[in-house]
Amino acid sequence: MVIAFHTMNASLEDNTMSDPLGAKEPISSDPNNDIGAQAYEADFDFQDGNLGDDEVDSFAIDEDRFTTETPVWNDTKFAIFFLIVFVLFIVKSFSLIVKHMKTLADEIPPSQTVPNSLFFSLKSIFLILVTIALSTAVTMKLFFLAGKKSIRLVETGIKFITGFFMLATVAAFFIRQYIQGFLFGIVTAILFTIIIKFKQLITLAGNILSIVISVLMKYPATAFAAGGGYISTSFFTGLLSIVNGCTYIAYGFHGDGTPRFDDQGNKISQVSTGFVLTLLFLNFAGLYIVDVARNVMHVTIGGIYGTWYYTEQTFNGMPKNEGTGSFKRAMTYNFGSLCFGSLCVVIFQCIAVTVLLIDRNQGYVGQIGDLILRLTSTGVGYFNLYVFSFVALYGSSMMRSVKATYKFFKDRGLQAFCNDFIISLALGFYCLIAAFISGIFIAIFLYIFKAIVGIREEFFAPLLTSSLVVSFNITTVLILTIVSGSSVFFYALNKDPSVYQESHQFEFQEISRCFPRVLQRVNLQ
Repeated sequence: MVIAFHTMNASLEDNTMSDPLGAKEPISSDPNNDIGAQAYEADFDFQDGNLGDDEVDSFAIDEDRFTTETPVWNDTKFAIFFLIVFVLFIVKSFSLIVKHMKTLADEIPPSQTVPNSLFFSLKSIFLILVTIALSTAVTMKLFFLAGKKSIRLVETGIKFITGFFMLATVAAFFIRQYIQGFLFGIVTAILFTIIIKFKQLITLAGNILSIVISVLMKYPATAFAAGGGYISTSFFTGLLSIVNGCTYIAYGFHGDGTPRFDDQGNKISQVSTGFVLTLLFLNFAGLYIVDVARNVMHVTIGGIYGTWYYTEQTFNGMPKNEGTGSFKRAMTYNFGSLCFGSLCVVIFQCIAVTVLLIDRNQGYVGQIGDLILRLTSTGVGYFNLYVFSFVALYGSSMMRSVKATYKFFKDRGLQAFCNDFIISLALGFYCLIAAFISGIFIAIFLYIFKAIVGIREEFFAPLLTSSLVVSFNITTVLILTIVSGSSVFFYALNKDPSVYQESHQFEFQEISRCFPRVLQRVNLQ
């Protein structure tokens, strides 16, 4: 059953909204400046993947999928290109691993920090399981508390981070690292300005964080999607690292890329054309696959948040299997757009990798290449975050999404960046608190049961480390969900604020108090 969403002018004629100063004014009925005057009619057709100008105003539910009324396969040529690259990467990787994995493994020194006996007794296995369970429980409990006290978390987090940068500034000047001290000082000044003069930014970020966390708790499919994406990206990142080591060995180097010498001290490692081309292709393909997997995760999470935003308070409510439906759309209709966007990011990354290969000693040229890598990855990646948020919400092609996001950034980009920046500080503070408290609980547990279970001293460090690793991975998954959810929510909120006003009136009023511009919808046409 297909349902089109309609927002009626008549329902808003008598509505009033308090502005930040407390005055009450009627909401405008001007269709160009109205937060809900335009009806979402689906009376046009999509052909050959080219979406009409009104495409972004049409939404529908089709069984388990939040989608446009007539979904189209966008940018299919890039999906085919990605599949070819993926197959070639897998074939080449496993051929290198089969031939050279044993040599690579022999070059890796055995770990001396973890006793082997830790993994070979029922008592030790029990301790490991209890450690994992306790770390998980503490981390999740803190996360739920953060959702209930999000504004306080944001305020405390930004103050803590400000104090940290202040100390870092003093320390940098004390050890005569003036450039680092100057940069730390700029960050400290910005944070102080936000705390003193722009408290409404903190309140807005706290409200958005609270909303995003509440949706995550209500629909855990978002966290499962983030967990699946985190596992897949970690797997391919690790595979790329192993394949790079095998490639070095295949061409006469050590696994870490250092030259190999014979018994007489003669260098036997040679940089050949085949070596360079193989390494470039593997890094290009590996980074490409990782970026596509990351974007599939983001669009899947974004699709769930989009479904919640537009359908939860409708007559039929949320469709069933919102997570699987969103994943299907990401892997079918939207997959070509994801491959297209990821390709743009990876091309910039590979240019920087090429520069790094020219100077492996991290000289002047290598440092420039590293800087290019970081800047392009951060800048283009951040823009793509919102581009793919648009794809997740409306199923548009890559170029259509880029144009819409460019207009969105011109109007609300600074506010979006401020939100993400402040929320990132709060999440960083949450990570520190979760790891610290989790470590305290594990230390208390080990101390209490030391005599009862008979824990040896050499087990303490590995078990504490495992608790920190568990806490880190859980917080990473939760943060990935929040990053995707907050960008999608803020995009939809500014494009169609009337939807949220009608479904969550109190929350919308709180947002409009600290962000009055939400009353004017963004025109992306």
